[in-house]
Amino acid sequence: MILKPRLDYVVFVRVLRGQTPSGIQMPDKSLEGMDHIVVAMGPDVKGLDVGDKILILGEINKDYGPVPTMKNHYLTKQSNVCMVYE
Repeated sequence: MILKPRLDYVVFVRVLRGQTPSGIQMPDKSLEGMDHIVVAMGPDVKGLDVGDKILILGEINKDYGPVPTMKNHYLTKQSNVCMVYE
């Protein structure tokens, strides 16, 4: 399925830290916590790229929510992205 968010919306996936979005395990990294990885962005999003790991500020179902037809995919506004990290 092709995702095309509108305006300044960002779609990201939540994966276990140490895994890639496709589920491949990376054994040299800690498995504690979740990473949020950008998979699609609207045309008004600036300063983010697909594949960036991001920190989201907010509450689920209030500031970001699940994409109904896709497992582990979430939608948020760019203003809820407070940091990009490696």
